[in-house]
Amino acid sequence: MRTSTTSLAMHQLRQQSNSIATPLTVAGSTSVLGKDTILIGNIQYDDLARLSVDEIDQLVRLAIEEGRSGKFILSPSAGPYETTLTEKQVENYLAFIHAGVKYGQLSQRNK
Repeated sequence: MRTSTTSLAMHQLRQQSNSIATPLTVAGSTSVLGKDTILIGNIQYDDLARLSVDEIDQLVRLAIEEGRSGKFILSPSAGPYETTLTEKQVENYLAFIHAGVKYGQLSQRNK
């Protein structure tokens, strides 16, 4: 029987490097917080708006590869806040979903 529940939400973990704050990777966040922490995200909303489809594919692949060492849920850092998405954003969201399916078949690879 569980007697208490602790909940912690963090918007974004950052590391200090030469006085410049940079986002931690999935692996870096797991090393700071421990393997019992479930990480969500790692694909920046701005990247979905400005990068190429190939770059989105590679970001998703890297996030999933790093997330394999712990508990990880692939997700954009935020949802769209514009009323209408550009064609590039739609293409990148679709690329994000396709790459997530392509690289995220963990249970199939581990059997």
